[in-house]
Amino acid sequence: SALDELVDQEILVGADDRYHFRHDGLREALLRGSAPERTRSLHLRVGEALAGSGEVPPEREAEVGWHLLLGGRRSRGADLLWRAGVRLFEAQSFRDTVAPLEAALEVYEGEGRPPKTTLQIRHMLVMVGCFSDRIVALRYADATIERFRAYAGMAIAQRLSRYLPRLIALMVGLSLAIVKWIF
Repeated sequence: SALDELVDQEILVGADDRYHFRHDGLREALLRGSAPERTRSLHLRVGEALAGSGEVPPEREAEVGWHLLLGGRRSRGADLLWRAGVRLFEAQSFRDTVAPLEAALEVYEGEGRPPKTTLQIRHMLVMVGCFSDRIVALRYADATIERFRAYAGMAIAQRLSRYLPRLIALMVGLSLAIVKWIF
């Protein structure tokens, strides 16, 4: 009956089990007025309800991912946002790709995920910046290049070149990077 009253008052739009606020501003005002712990709890409940017990459909991954991320299930939310971001990138929806990839990157780097994953996200963010938003490219380019450099063994090679001939230092740096990558 409460939902029916909100629909009658034109605050909510929908029927059966699907409702949304008529105006985003009202939703945002309600969230701002809510205690942070309550907001977090609501996001988690919504995310878990949308996720259900099975696999999240691809078209809902971003929505569910945001709710889970904001609800405290950061790793699960980041995984969904990562998949949604990759799909958006492949569809060349570059502006829409930035937010989910940035959120996933923040969580993954905070968790210490392997460089193979984080560098892939960083690469996509730099490419998105080159295609559609220069600011994004500037935000990620330098750190991404430096991380690729370290991942490829070039940082080690540079340090070793003080003590060894450059070619040998390069071979040692690359060899260590390959061993690290394999294991």
